[in-house]
Amino acid sequence: MILEGNIAVGFTDRLAPFLDRHSTSVLDVGCGEGTMGMELCRKVNKLIAVDTSAEAIETIGARVREHNLENIAIVHGDIFSVASDNKFDIITFFLSLHHITHIDSVLRKCRDLSHAETKIAVAEIAPGRTAFHRYDAVPYDTLSLDFLVKKFRENGFRLLLQAPLPSLFRIDKQDIPNRFTVYMALFGQ
Repeated sequence: MILEGNIAVGFTDRLAPFLDRHSTSVLDVGCGEGTMGMELCRKVNKLIAVDTSAEAIETIGARVREHNLENIAIVHGDIFSVASDNKFDIITFFLSLHHITHIDSVLRKCRDLSHAETKIAVAEIAPGRTAFHRYDAVPYDTLSLDFLVKKFRENGFRLLLQAPLPSLFRIDKQDIPNRFTVYMALFGQ
């Protein structure tokens, strides 16, 4: 069980200065079930939600239909499924970047989907003594901010902002609560 709602609110609140309901376009990479996208869609003109999980796409699709949201498009695939002629104001990785094995190629694709003012917003779990994905294999248990800054810099982006977000709680399979520190990083060109 993961409680992400408070993190999504904190994340979108930090993005507020860069959002315009009438013009901002967002690409949400690794959208999952849409926790952050559902929060963000009220504040932007267009949001494209992308995920490789069929179950996640089904869930976010149902949520979009239930709330009659017309400014969200859903793509079953990865970031490479998005045509490069699309240019986004904001590209988000909300608790999803640690699932990506080929960060450099994904960041190069982000450059293809960017214009000079594009911001890339990342929310990730800070490294700690406890792995977040105890039962699900992922390439990285956690990504340090230093690692991300290095990777983004190597791909032509610079750190604009870093900030803590509300803690994330997860109940593991033995019903033991775990608390994880979450940070946000905002990158630009």
